[in-house]
Amino acid sequence: MLQAYVEMIDIEVSHWRNLQALMLDSAKGKNKIIILHDKGEIEKFAHSDGRAINRPITKISNAQQDAKTVYEANKDSVEFVMILERSASDEYFKRIQDAWTVNDDIDEYVNRAFRLMGEFGEDIVTYPSPANEQLGLQWRLGASYDAIKASVERFVPAESTVVIGICEEESLWASLILSFDKDKRISIITSVDLMDREFGGSKEQIAKDMLEWAGKKYPPISLGLFTDLSSARTFLKSKDKVPALLDLLHQGKVIINPATSELSRLTSGA
Repeated sequence: MLQAYVEMIDIEVSHWRNLQALMLDSAKGKNKIIILHDKGEIEKFAHSDGRAINRPITKISNAQQDAKTVYEANKDSVEFVMILERSASDEYFKRIQDAWTVNDDIDEYVNRAFRLMGEFGEDIVTYPSPANEQLGLQWRLGASYDAIKASVERFVPAESTVVIGICEEESLWASLILSFDKDKRISIITSVDLMDREFGGSKEQIAKDMLEWAGKKYPPISLGLFTDLSSARTFLKSKDKVPALLDLLHQGKVIINPATSELSRLTSGA
């Protein structure tokens, strides 16, 4: 779905930063305890921020239970505990590196990496969330990768562009423009250019201006989605996307313009 050589061009820094805050969650900046062991014998027991640690264990006997025990003893200073068995983690990274090909879609490869992590559930362990939901850079979209991919296949025509705008207090808080190739893989990721044009006013006015601007730069536009920040958060947190979208449409919180024929049929009763 995401080309190996996708173009990320002319992205408005503030919009990209806002989108990351809204949709991504990184383990890198979180306070955590890292425990590295070799078949149970602990080789490293450290806090990512260098803080003192309560150490209720001296050996790893059951990584899942031990991670919980360490977390409960230090939960005031950490967001999660990670336990790695040395040989298993080496094997995991070897298999990930061997699985890469230059023709891989980037997102497909990353998704495969997280799925493979699930096969090491006794040796690559985090608590309170599983490692494949906690480590790395996680999308917080309230939907699985397979569900997102299926939605693109269903609602986005090939060789077209999707425009997304999120508004806050009569200004454009974030924008995302995605162009898809003939195979429905993302070929361009960008945003509007705030140096080129101002985008402000009502949600309706911002939608009109964004479509006009993007239509000249990245035609043809097949789908436009525009909402406010609060509604975007509500939609992303929802587990059942269709009812959530229909509810927001009914409340007038979302503008879909233009809409693909498939999406029009879905939302015709809203």
